[in-house]
Amino acid sequence: MVGGMTYRNPAFLAKAVTGLDVISQGRAIWGIGAGWFELEHDQYGYEFGTFTDRFEKLEEGLTCVPTSRPACRACPPPAPARLTGSRG
Repeated sequence: MVGGMTYRNPAFLAKAVTGLDVISQGRAIWGIGAGWFELEHDQYGYEFGTFTDRFEKLEEGLTCVPTSRPACRACPPPAPARLTGSRG
């Protein structure tokens, strides 16, 4: 699953990726970045912002996203693999 942090709520996105990871039995890989495609932002109705704005949103969002799931019988560890990318 790949996407930009600039047009998704970080908590909702983390929950969706975790759900995908559980359904796929731990095979989910989450690719997340600062968002680089201006047309995509326009089509979603979100402000593209400056390079710095987008990276600040990425950094803020990543602090909200857990890197591991709590130990429980329904959620086998580890958390989904996360690939963080950028261009610049």
